Amino acid sequence: MIGRTCQEFVDQIKAYFDFLFSDYKFELEHLEEASAGDRCLLVLQGPFRLKLIYGKGDIEVYAGRRDAPITWEDKSDGARNWLQIWGVIRYVTREPKLTSKDLMELGKRLS
Repeated sequence: MIGRTCQEFVDQIKAYFDFLFSDYKFELEHLEEASAGDRCLLVLQGPFRLKLIYGKGDIEVYAGRRDAPITWEDKSDGARNWLQIWGVIRYVTREPKLTSKDLMELGKRLS
């Protein structure tokens, strides 16, 4: 059974990132709560997979291929299957390594 914290996380993702569902046809594929109930693993399936991990007020976002294994880890069998979203953004925008100030500016441009 999924606890209130994970359900609220799903509801917030659907509300704030509704364009993923309406424009890009992402669907909730997996929702898992850690045994202590303090972390949530959410995987969205669309043109690629998005993995969001929520815990202790932090959110980690990863991108993976459509067949990336659904696990808490970003590697399995020694192969990296999930990439942190900031690295993906830097790669596709051809941005060099960014400082914190640069990341804030990039975030403003992307929003």
